[in-house]
Amino acid sequence: MKIFLRAVLLNTLLSLNSVQAQEESSKDVGTAFYHHDWELVCDNTRTCRAAGYSEEMSDTPVSILLTREAGKATTVDAKVGYNFHDNAEKISLRINGKSYGELRIIKGEDRAAFSQKQTQTLLQSLLRKSTIEIVSNKAI
Repeated sequence: MKIFLRAVLLNTLLSLNSVQAQEESSKDVGTAFYHHDWELVCDNTRTCRAAGYSEEMSDTPVSILLTREAGKATTVDAKVGYNFHDNAEKISLRINGKSYGELRIIKGEDRAAFSQKQTQTLLQSLLRKSTIEIVSNKAI
């Protein structure tokens, strides 16, 4: 099974320090904006989250959540949410047809976590037109 995520924007996520700088001037108010299938929200703690969604009416909907907490040396955390209805035991990341390994399934949730290396690869692919696939080991 393949789930395609349309990813167009998100160079913004790589430069969240500028969003965080805006946050410093308004510490009590969050910032949010939307672009295509993505939304970016920064809260009053200066933590920023970007969520990208699969196409509406998809048979196998997925979403990617990227989170970066405040601070200069923080890294981006990436998770995928899915609704496969198949109790998937393995979920993998594929970008432009190349496999980037299995994601770590979070027990008891319909979510899986990316490794730091997978996250960096994902972020780089979001800067250009890429086909991002979340692949389950079971067919629906």
